[in-house]
Amino acid sequence: MVIGYINSTWSMPRRLALISAIFLVPSLIQLSIYASNKMGDINIVEGEIAGANLARAVWEARGSPQGLPEEDWFRAERALKGQRESNTACFAG
Repeated sequence: MVIGYINSTWSMPRRLALISAIFLVPSLIQLSIYASNKMGDINIVEGEIAGANLARAVWEARGSPQGLPEEDWFRAERALKGQRESNTACFAG
């Protein structure tokens, strides 16, 4: 009954606007949510790459010794965490 009324009284652009509102807008919202989730994943990967690069720099600065790469990794993680906290404090204060 409602569809018959809409088809008989509404113009084509108005009907297309209704169809878009029903089908397209939820799709755009889902796309936005998907994109924000992917951006979060990208930020995590970028953080891991930065940590790996810093760990390698620490390892090379120590003369590239054999054994215990975890020590360099943990040192790099602590440095990056401290850097992030100081950046957050700058923006918060």
